[in-house]
Amino acid sequence: MDDDPAVSRRQFFRGLAGDLLKAVGEVTGLAEPQPEPPKVINLTQGDVIVPPEKQEAALSDLFGFLEQLGAQKQDEDEETPSEPAPASGTGPAPAAEAEHSQP
Repeated sequence: MDDDPAVSRRQFFRGLAGDLLKAVGEVTGLAEPQPEPPKVINLTQGDVIVPPEKQEAALSDLFGFLEQLGAQKQDEDEETPSEPAPASGTGPAPAAEAEHSQP
């Protein structure tokens, strides 16, 4: 067994010091307060958590932002003319070529 006694002593004293500090904090009232458990909300039909006015305002802000973003995208697309994609031999043949290739 190749245990390093210095490491185990260090871990022991760290743990002991941490426990002592925790105990002193609890006794003096300086310890961090324990977080309160989350409240349980039982919803039934017709219950409202967020008032309808706030919901409407948030949705109008969201959709207004999306409309503005869409308008900016359209403006960018109109400013930069798109080049036609190069024709590749792997795609389906156009109707005119398909008619000529049939026997």
